[in-house]
Amino acid sequence: MNRLLACALALLALPGAAAADICPALTRVLADPPSGFVALRGAPDEPQYWHSKPFLAGASCTVWAGLAAAAHTVRCVANDEAAPARVTAFYETTRHEIDACLASLPDGAKYARQVRPIDTARIKGSETTWVLDTPASRLKIDLADFLRVAAATSYNSFSVEYVKY
Repeated sequence: MNRLLACALALLALPGAAAADICPALTRVLADPPSGFVALRGAPDEPQYWHSKPFLAGASCTVWAGLAAAAHTVRCVANDEAAPARVTAFYETTRHEIDACLASLPDGAKYARQVRPIDTARIKGSETTWVLDTPASRLKIDLADFLRVAAATSYNSFSVEYVKY
Protein backbone atom coordinates (compact mmCIF):
# COMPACT_ATOMS: atom_id res chain seq x y z
CA MET A 1 0.00 0.00 0.00
CA ASN A 2 2.85 2.42 0.82
CA ARG A 3 4.39 1.63 -2.57
CA LEU A 4 1.09 2.53 -4.32
CA LEU A 5 0.90 5.81 -2.42
CA ALA A 6 4.52 6.62 -3.33
CA CYS A 7 3.79 5.94 -7.02
CA ALA A 8 0.72 8.19 -6.92
CA LEU A 9 2.68 11.00 -5.29
CA ALA A 10 5.46 10.60 -7.86
CA LEU A 11 2.95 10.97 -10.69
CA LEU A 12 1.61 14.16 -9.13
CA ALA A 13 5.14 15.55 -8.90
CA LEU A 14 5.84 15.23 -12.63
CA PRO A 15 6.45 18.51 -14.45
CA GLY A 16 3.33 20.27 -15.66
CA ALA A 17 1.59 23.59 -15.51
CA ALA A 18 1.68 25.35 -12.16
CA ALA A 19 -1.35 27.15 -10.76
CA ALA A 20 0.91 29.88 -9.36
CA ASP A 21 1.71 30.93 -12.96
CA ILE A 22 -1.92 31.92 -13.60
CA CYS A 23 -2.07 35.40 -12.04
CA PRO A 24 1.00 36.83 -13.79
CA ALA A 25 -0.23 35.35 -17.09
CA LEU A 26 -3.74 36.74 -16.61
CA THR A 27 -2.50 40.15 -15.56
CA ARG A 28 -0.41 40.44 -18.74
CA VAL A 29 -3.41 39.96 -21.03
CA LEU A 30 -6.11 41.64 -18.94
CA ALA A 31 -4.12 44.80 -18.22
CA ASP A 32 -4.33 46.09 -21.79
CA PRO A 33 -6.41 44.07 -24.22
CA PRO A 34 -5.98 43.65 -27.13
CA SER A 35 -2.29 44.62 -26.78
CA GLY A 36 -1.72 41.88 -24.20
CA PHE A 37 -2.91 39.26 -26.69
CA VAL A 38 -0.91 40.72 -29.58
CA ALA A 39 2.24 40.66 -27.41
CA LEU A 40 1.80 36.89 -26.97
CA ARG A 41 1.97 36.15 -30.69
CA GLY A 42 4.90 33.98 -31.59
CA ALA A 43 5.53 32.14 -34.84
CA PRO A 44 2.55 32.12 -37.23
CA ASP A 45 0.68 28.84 -37.46
CA GLU A 46 -1.99 29.68 -40.04
CA PRO A 47 -3.91 32.84 -40.94
CA GLN A 48 -5.05 34.59 -37.74
CA TYR A 49 -3.34 31.91 -35.54
CA TRP A 50 0.04 32.02 -33.79
CA HIS A 51 1.98 29.77 -31.45
CA SER A 52 2.08 31.58 -28.14
CA LYS A 53 5.22 33.07 -26.70
CA PRO A 54 5.82 31.77 -23.17
CA PHE A 55 2.55 32.28 -21.30
CA LEU A 56 1.77 29.42 -18.94
CA ALA A 57 4.70 27.19 -17.97
CA GLY A 58 4.21 23.55 -18.94
CA ALA A 59 1.28 24.29 -21.26
CA SER A 60 0.85 24.37 -25.02
CA CYS A 61 -0.83 27.65 -25.99
CA THR A 62 -2.20 29.20 -29.17
CA VAL A 63 -3.21 32.80 -29.82
CA TRP A 64 -5.76 33.78 -32.41
CA ALA A 65 -7.61 36.87 -33.57
CA GLY A 66 -10.93 37.36 -35.30
CA LEU A 67 -10.90 38.47 -38.91
CA ALA A 68 -12.07 41.94 -37.95
CA ALA A 69 -9.42 42.07 -35.19
CA ALA A 70 -12.17 42.75 -32.64
CA ALA A 71 -11.76 39.35 -30.95
CA HIS A 72 -8.61 37.91 -29.39
CA THR A 73 -8.10 34.57 -27.63
CA VAL A 74 -5.28 32.68 -25.99
CA ARG A 75 -6.02 29.01 -25.29
CA CYS A 76 -3.77 26.59 -23.46
CA VAL A 77 -3.82 22.86 -22.90
CA ALA A 78 -2.01 21.85 -19.74
CA ASN A 79 -1.24 18.52 -18.09
CA ASP A 80 -2.23 16.69 -21.27
CA GLU A 81 -2.55 12.96 -20.60
CA ALA A 82 -1.54 13.48 -16.96
CA ALA A 83 -2.95 11.40 -14.14
CA PRO A 84 -6.58 12.37 -13.44
CA ALA A 85 -5.67 13.31 -9.85
CA ARG A 86 -3.08 15.80 -11.15
CA VAL A 87 -5.57 17.33 -13.60
CA THR A 88 -8.23 17.68 -10.89
CA ALA A 89 -5.75 19.12 -8.40
CA PHE A 90 -4.55 21.67 -10.97
CA TYR A 91 -8.16 22.63 -11.71
CA GLU A 92 -9.09 23.11 -8.05
CA THR A 93 -5.91 25.01 -7.14
CA THR A 94 -6.02 27.18 -10.25
CA ARG A 95 -9.67 28.05 -9.68
CA HIS A 96 -8.74 29.51 -6.31
CA GLU A 97 -5.69 31.25 -7.80
CA ILE A 98 -7.87 32.94 -10.44
CA ASP A 99 -10.36 34.06 -7.77
CA ALA A 100 -7.52 35.57 -5.73
CA CYS A 101 -5.95 37.16 -8.80
CA LEU A 102 -9.19 38.78 -9.93
CA ALA A 103 -9.78 40.06 -6.38
CA SER A 104 -6.48 41.95 -6.68
CA LEU A 105 -7.41 43.66 -9.98
CA PRO A 106 -9.35 46.95 -10.22
CA ASP A 107 -12.40 45.44 -11.99
CA GLY A 108 -11.95 41.93 -10.59
CA ALA A 109 -15.04 42.02 -8.39
CA LYS A 110 -17.17 42.70 -11.49
CA TYR A 111 -16.47 39.28 -13.04
CA ALA A 112 -19.44 36.89 -12.90
CA ARG A 113 -18.26 33.39 -11.93
CA GLN A 114 -20.05 30.21 -13.00
CA VAL A 115 -19.16 26.57 -12.30
CA ARG A 116 -20.74 23.75 -14.26
CA PRO A 117 -20.22 20.04 -14.72
CA ILE A 118 -19.35 18.70 -18.16
CA ASP A 119 -20.99 15.36 -18.85
CA THR A 120 -21.24 14.34 -22.48
CA ALA A 121 -20.66 11.03 -24.21
CA ARG A 122 -17.13 12.14 -25.24
CA ILE A 123 -15.99 14.47 -22.42
CA LYS A 124 -16.51 14.52 -18.66
CA GLY A 125 -15.23 17.08 -16.18
CA SER A 126 -15.81 20.51 -14.67
CA GLU A 127 -15.62 24.03 -16.04
CA THR A 128 -15.42 27.41 -14.34
CA THR A 129 -15.87 30.66 -16.23
CA TRP A 130 -15.39 34.26 -15.15
CA VAL A 131 -17.02 36.89 -17.39
CA LEU A 132 -16.80 40.67 -17.38
CA ASP A 133 -19.31 42.30 -19.72
CA THR A 134 -19.19 46.04 -20.29
CA PRO A 135 -20.94 48.16 -22.91
CA ALA A 136 -17.69 48.22 -24.91
CA SER A 137 -16.24 44.72 -24.46
CA ARG A 138 -16.38 41.23 -23.00
CA LEU A 139 -13.58 39.42 -21.19
CA LYS A 140 -14.01 35.72 -20.48
CA ILE A 141 -11.69 33.40 -18.57
CA ASP A 142 -12.35 29.68 -18.86
CA LEU A 143 -10.75 26.88 -16.85
CA ALA A 144 -11.64 23.21 -17.17
CA ASP A 145 -10.58 19.71 -16.28
CA PHE A 146 -11.55 17.18 -18.89
CA LEU A 147 -11.52 13.42 -19.23
CA ARG A 148 -11.64 12.14 -22.80
CA VAL A 149 -13.96 9.19 -22.29
CA ALA A 150 -12.92 6.99 -25.23
CA ALA A 151 -9.18 7.48 -24.70
CA ALA A 152 -9.42 7.63 -20.89
CA THR A 153 -6.96 10.54 -20.86
CA SER A 154 -7.22 13.78 -18.88
CA TYR A 155 -6.11 17.36 -19.45
CA ASN A 156 -6.74 20.94 -18.36
CA SER A 157 -7.94 23.70 -20.64
CA PHE A 158 -7.38 27.38 -19.87
CA SER A 159 -8.38 30.29 -22.09
CA VAL A 160 -8.84 34.03 -22.02
CA GLU A 161 -10.99 35.75 -24.61
CA TYR A 162 -11.45 39.45 -25.36
CA VAL A 163 -14.16 40.79 -27.67
CA LYS A 164 -14.56 44.47 -28.42
CA TYR A 165 -18.12 45.43 -29.31
